[in-house]
Amino acid sequence: MKMKILALTAVLTCFFGIGSTHASALDFDHKTDFILNDSTKSFVLENISDVPAIEYFLGYQFTILGANSCSVELKLQRMGLTGQYTTLSTKQFRGSWFDFSAQDKVSIDPFHRYRIFAEEHSENCTSVRVKGSYGIQYFHFD
Repeated sequence: MKMKILALTAVLTCFFGIGSTHASALDFDHKTDFILNDSTKSFVLENISDVPAIEYFLGYQFTILGANSCSVELKLQRMGLTGQYTTLSTKQFRGSWFDFSAQDKVSIDPFHRYRIFAEEHSENCTSVRVKGSYGIQYFHFD
């Protein structure tokens, strides 16, 4: 009896096949290159529910140049119903960070408006150059 059950299981497995599941995540799709001169810079991201996915991540990968005596603070924020932003993650970078080493990523919900907010916190800053990529990563199964 056990042999018949094993044989039947083997035949059904071969007939229907064993499905394989592949997961994929896209890289950040927006590129930027800007100079932060004693001010702030923000990137607003909308309509992120257009891509069907299991998980969504908001993040950035930046190279920060010319911030030797400066402090650059980058925040990942979500807009609430009142229009004010709530900070999900804050990172502060001092000095120069090369080769996309200034990075952060948080898990988010698809039906909200998000932004990445950058500002300087030192008085003696010259022009700080920030370049890299930012946006939403979609984690979905193929």
